[in-house]
Amino acid sequence: MQLQVTIMGPLTRPEGTDRPTVDLRPGATVDDLLAAVGYPEGQRRFILVAVNGQSVSHRYVLNAEDAVVCSLVVGGG
Repeated sequence: MQLQVTIMGPLTRPEGTDRPTVDLRPGATVDDLLAAVGYPEGQRRFILVAVNGQSVSHRYVLNAEDAVVCSLVVGGG
């Protein structure tokens, strides 16, 4: 399946675009998607992912019609 991902904020864009399209196998998870976009394993835990407007875990199983948005987790004090 193909999914288009929207990357927001200061998050690095490995493919050089804010809206990369990735090919994934059926049953792929958010973590599989992040790897396909090009994020190394150690960086993925800092990426917040929303699917269809809802925050999801990296174990969430994606569907072909999902709208995926990625952003960097930030904190302050």
